[in-house]
Amino acid sequence: MASLKVDTAEHGATFVLRIHRALARCKFEEGKREEAIQSVVRIDTEFKRSVEGTLQSSLDLIMFYNADSSTKSEAIELSRAIFFDVDVRLNRDQAWAYHRKLSALNTTHFTYESVVNNPLPITVLENVGTGAYATVESIEIGSRLYARKSIALPRYSQNRIRQTIQNEISVIRALAHPHIVEVYCTYEEKSRFAIILQPLASCDLEAFIEQHNDASDPGIGHQRLIWKWLRCLANTLAFIHSKGIRHKDIKTRNILVKDFEVIFADFGSSHAFMDEGTSITEGPAFGHTLMYCAPEVVSWANRGRSADVFSLGCVFTEMATSLDNRSISDYYEFRSRETEGHTGETHAYYATLDLVEEWFVSNSTSLEVLSLYMEVVKPMLDKNAGSRPTASNASDAIQACFKHRTGEFLTTCSKCFPMQWDSAPDDATIIPNAYPEDEVNRIDAW
Repeated sequence: MASLKVDTAEHGATFVLRIHRALARCKFEEGKREEAIQSVVRIDTEFKRSVEGTLQSSLDLIMFYNADSSTKSEAIELSRAIFFDVDVRLNRDQAWAYHRKLSALNTTHFTYESVVNNPLPITVLENVGTGAYATVESIEIGSRLYARKSIALPRYSQNRIRQTIQNEISVIRALAHPHIVEVYCTYEEKSRFAIILQPLASCDLEAFIEQHNDASDPGIGHQRLIWKWLRCLANTLAFIHSKGIRHKDIKTRNILVKDFEVIFADFGSSHAFMDEGTSITEGPAFGHTLMYCAPEVVSWANRGRSADVFSLGCVFTEMATSLDNRSISDYYEFRSRETEGHTGETHAYYATLDLVEEWFVSNSTSLEVLSLYMEVVKPMLDKNAGSRPTASNASDAIQACFKHRTGEFLTTCSKCFPMQWDSAPDDATIIPNAYPEDEVNRIDAW
């Protein structure tokens, strides 16, 4: 009986809190901004012992402050105060929902001044990779692990690099999907810009394939996993294209592996084309990895979504080689040929498509892999961009090929089933209720 009374009291407190917040919202919409803010402050005082009361009233204040340019700094400061706090006080799903809402309000970027005065609670674990301008490290915030991508901001090209960084951040935030990395938050140091991403991967696809090629017998589990990943990647690329975005740098190093799932990463070269009414780009291509580039990209011709399909097809040849239990190193050497000017060797796919075909048609040890190449991969690698299938069609072809060769349906990943994402509503404004969890699972923040 005592437990029932507590539950009823908690439910009543939640109901009263919602009424208070609704009244504050009405005042705000009527233009009575200061009155709305004072109402929220009173809510925070009244429900100061409630996790939900404190967090929701803070979220309201951030919204109200963020609506006026003169108080945006207060919005950022308060956002930071609860951004890391929710990781401690809530479960992962609830904290993630608050992070998404704060991100939608553009209050999850912390300036150099704020970081200097109040360092973020970050513990650096190890260096994961280093490039010409960026370093990737594994870090810990609280008890959770993330990846931090730190980009140098040299004085002579700060504006250009900032534009590239903002492009990557905006693209990732527009692509909420289980097979795509997420931006946790961003911040600036004196000469570096940091993007904190999740999840922290175990390795990339290139390393995964190499590790399993070193095994004497990868086993049937590895093969089923590769087949599943083929379709997951095709489905996710279809989702990316449906949102009006091209990745533009698909390669095995930009596909992460975490808990037996594949995740697209590194959208620094991505191009959003929906607002332009076309998916075609003209002129030279910057930021691409030449080895996986489509022929039209290399020749600076018009290119569109099918260039991504070509690059994914290149990745698929390496996954198919792994399915065939053959060495990626041998495949790499097999495709090596002199450049046209005899100035060196090339392994670029656009220049070695005949060798790719020979590798599978003449040397494959598996009819299943040969069928995968002929029915799925070869059309994706067509030199004529207009003749390539869409990513969605490639996904269907993978399913048909698997069923034809094995008589079974390929297990579809529930996370990336195409129709789920085509029809899913935008729930960026939905915040799970932190209190009590069994009474109310979701609460509309606005």
